[in-house]
Amino acid sequence: MIRILVVERGIYGERVVETINKYGNERFKVVRRFKLPRELPELIDEPEGYFPRGVFEGVDVAYLYTLHPDLTIQGVLEACKAGLSAVIIPGEDPTFKGAASKEELQRVAEGKIDVFVPRVSCALHPPTGNRVVDQLAERFGMPEIHVSLHGQRVLSVNVVRGAPCGATWYVARNLTGERFPDADALRRKAGLLAQYYCRAPRGYSPFEDVKGIHLAGELHAKSVKIIKLK
Repeated sequence: MIRILVVERGIYGERVVETINKYGNERFKVVRRFKLPRELPELIDEPEGYFPRGVFEGVDVAYLYTLHPDLTIQGVLEACKAGLSAVIIPGEDPTFKGAASKEELQRVAEGKIDVFVPRVSCALHPPTGNRVVDQLAERFGMPEIHVSLHGQRVLSVNVVRGAPCGATWYVARNLTGERFPDADALRRKAGLLAQYYCRAPRGYSPFEDVKGIHLAGELHAKSVKIIKLK
């Protein structure tokens, strides 16, 4: 079993705990969750004080929803000290730039652990180069759903691989029983359902070509594999 830590902040991270523990099939389990304060100062002089001793101990991989450059860097340092295999930090904020960019986090890790910074959690896919993360991403990562159709009606949806936040299973539940005139309409609906569920950033940013929520929608739309039943 792969043991997982989720560091949460505000609403971010709680769905990962619920999804992995519900759909992990006893191969993956969130064995510890730790909540950071929702409100934080812009600059944190002593970030180590935000992580109690032992938070990172006894786990294989951690999801960090720190959403603050000082605490993200400290989280990587704590993971290194505890000997984790990897950390996954969804939603890298492009406004952090050098402060907690992927390159800076990898430099901080000094090769002791692997650092993955997918734009959204459902963008992670194997092979990643890390054995533990590859196993995790085979179940919780870039979505893949198989849709069984009879005529225009969706009979069933099988989630082969789903987003750690649970969006893919939400899409599956809401596609089942619906009718679609063609495959394109079905895929558009899958993308829209994922965006409705998604908590990634919305709106326009001069730092990004595609906002996280739209990327999540695109990935779910492309994830649909249709099986036609006679």
